[in-house]
Amino acid sequence: MFAKLILEYHRKRMSELGKELAEAAEHDAWTLTDHRWTHKESRISFWISNGFRCFNLNECERFSEAQLKDALNIHDKKVLWEFFKQHKQYAERQPAAIALNLLRLKRQNPAEK
Repeated sequence: MFAKLILEYHRKRMSELGKELAEAAEHDAWTLTDHRWTHKESRISFWISNGFRCFNLNECERFSEAQLKDALNIHDKKVLWEFFKQHKQYAERQPAAIALNLLRLKRQNPAEK
C-alpha cells in the first residue's frame, strides 16, 4: 500500500513526455536486453544496466544523448522504473510458465510422446 501511495505521488508530478512513456510502458510491447529497455514500435530506449541511478532515456531519433539525459524529471523516472521492474519480473517468469504449461499438457495426454 505504501508503494502505491508513493507511486501516486510521483504520477501527479510527471511531465507530458513522462506520462506518454508511462502509458506506452503500461500498454505497448517492450524488449529487454542486459543494458536497454526498448519500446518496440518507436525504438525509444532506456539505459538500465547500472540501476536506477543511471536510468535515463538512451536513444531516440533526432535527439542526442545530452538532450535526452535531462528530458525526464525524477518523478517520471520513478514511475517508469516501477514499470520496468514489473516488465523485468514478467520476462523472468516467462520460461518457468512455459515449462509448467508443457508439464501440464504432458500430464493430460500421457500417451503422446
